[in-house]
Amino acid sequence: MYEATIPARPEMVETVQIWARNLALAAHLNLADAVQQVAAALTEDAVRRNQPTATVTVQMTLWETGLRLEVRDPGENDQVESEGVAVVSRLARAFGTSKNRSGHLAWAEIGTEPDTH
Repeated sequence: MYEATIPARPEMVETVQIWARNLALAAHLNLADAVQQVAAALTEDAVRRNQPTATVTVQMTLWETGLRLEVRDPGENDQVESEGVAVVSRLARAFGTSKNRSGHLAWAEIGTEPDTH
């Protein structure tokens, strides 16, 4: 698992895009474009939900045939931008969100499901 923590500022979205794309290029060259777009969409939504002083944590778990990207933020607002949802729904095989007292989680799985056998 790989993790990056950034301030919730719009200019940091590009940093996450580059980070996610580079990790995907090393493990799943064919998924790099999709990973970059999904990372941007999920991170942009997290940044919009929060003040610039908040932090956003992005995690990527690599599998043999795909990966899971998670974006966590302390935001109380559940609002998700429809453009971001459209991007994620088009590129991810599965995705979702949840909210609890510690904040908001958005996740997406790209590629095929890990083999658990």
